[in-house]
Amino acid sequence: MTFDAQPTSYLPFVTAAFALLALPGPSNALVANAGVNFGWRAVPMMVASVTLGYAVVILGLILIFGEWLAAHPVIARGLRLACAVYLLFLAVKLWRSRPASDRQAGAFAGELRQVFLVTLLNPKGLVAGLALIPAFAQRSGDNGMPLQLGLLFLAVAAVATALYTAAGGLISMRADASSQRLFAKMSALVVAGFAIYIVMG
Repeated sequence: MTFDAQPTSYLPFVTAAFALLALPGPSNALVANAGVNFGWRAVPMMVASVTLGYAVVILGLILIFGEWLAAHPVIARGLRLACAVYLLFLAVKLWRSRPASDRQAGAFAGELRQVFLVTLLNPKGLVAGLALIPAFAQRSGDNGMPLQLGLLFLAVAAVATALYTAAGGLISMRADASSQRLFAKMSALVVAGFAIYIVMG
């Protein structure tokens, strides 16, 4: 598959995708918190975890489930409520978490799993797969454009994740244990806020 359009024709989509992905949200809160706890070494693995999570959602919606979910709003609503419950559970867990130095050796692997699962449930993936990508793809009239834009969205997600994790890494250079706990609580509030948003939306 090749990207046939001129590079400038993708600029509005890239801008919209980055604006969506740069907004504070559950995935960004978790990867920034991972950066605070684990430093720069968290960047590549967090990028991989978030990108894989969005890939499952975006490509699944584009290729398989998008039209089916649109035709079954009750099931879609049930999935949203399940997502909200999980995010609330994760927010409580994050609120109670300890600094990385106080945790067991498997903490980083646990962070990766959490980030992947939260990205699967992140409303941004649904917005991209059900609204953003179809809206831009319809303008081109190219049947292959949704997949192209989906892959481009994943690339933008990788960049946004790297920036958030790196920002957390910068904070970690000056953060003590109390600062890490404070950042974790702030991240927990963001995750809980998105859970409430999902229920109310």
